[in-house]
Amino acid sequence: MITDEQIIKELQGREQSLLKQLLKVRAALSVYMNDDYKVDSPIQQSEVSESQEAKFDQYMSNDQRVIFAIRKINSGVIDNMVDALIKAGDETDRDKLHSLLTGSASRLYRKGLLKADKRGKKYKYYFDDSENSEKERAEILPL
Repeated sequence: MITDEQIIKELQGREQSLLKQLLKVRAALSVYMNDDYKVDSPIQQSEVSESQEAKFDQYMSNDQRVIFAIRKINSGVIDNMVDALIKAGDETDRDKLHSLLTGSASRLYRKGLLKADKRGKKYKYYFDDSENSEKERAEILPL
């Protein structure tokens, strides 16, 4: 049975996530409008809790899990991503998670959203730092 406290905690987490996304949209608008865009709303960056930043969600797609993990570790092989996800709260079986991430990371690499260097038999994945790649990654998993 879900308690009221659990519901409140989940809703607060969602609220923080939405506030963060709103701030990013406003920042993008200010860039495209040459900083002429003014925000009249009282929402400030300080309202977005750091503890809510990059919160793991068990219902993420495999592509989202790869992006989440690389944002956490900056770069690494699939084993590093698995460790980061399990530490963040992923309850998926370790071997299954490894298999799922391998396929997703390979697909994201082929799409150009990730870069990879071969390290023996493994690939070390990291982000392409171009602005277009970040926009595409943000469509898969917002910051």
